[in-house]
Amino acid sequence: EKQALAKRLEKLAKKYPQLMASVTDLASPDVSKLSSELIRKEARRLLQDGNMAEAVALLREAHNLFPEDVAIHLLLGTAHCHAAQYEEALILLADLKETKANQDEIHLIRGTAYMGAGQLGPARIEMEAVLKIKPDSSAACYNLAQILMRLAPPDVDDAERYYRKSIASGGTRDMGCDQFIVIEPPPPGSNA
Repeated sequence: EKQALAKRLEKLAKKYPQLMASVTDLASPDVSKLSSELIRKEARRLLQDGNMAEAVALLREAHNLFPEDVAIHLLLGTAHCHAAQYEEALILLADLKETKANQDEIHLIRGTAYMGAGQLGPARIEMEAVLKIKPDSSAACYNLAQILMRLAPPDVDDAERYYRKSIASGGTRDMGCDQFIVIEPPPPGSNA
């Protein structure tokens, strides 16, 4: 099994030589862990650089190599969302088992995918689940504000509350939201 993994890693290394430059011994017992970390790091760089298709391709290959690696699984879901491949993200995340350590991230990515796919009801449920686990998640607050503004009719009051909370939790302001939601600084001593 180690030989098969080493061959697959070598094939991946030829495609992405920058990943494997620091891996000298493919037979090392730590090669799987190290390779997985390097792949995630490279995938994040590709996403930051806007190379969505390449990030998805790399992570798909990595997911085949490391099917039990939850971090790669989640990053692939994120990459699908960045590439506007929301249905693929939902399919990928459907069978992922939640653990206490990753459940907020799973709900956030799944909610983002539902939102992108235009399924506002499930998206809202997922974002609310994130906020039950991690009440100060600026990403979940921001997404929930977006969802509430897209309802018919929009729930402006709650959207404003969640957008304000997103900013207070370290999120950045969004010009699109600012057009619809007037945010004035909260009064001193308030909980925004």
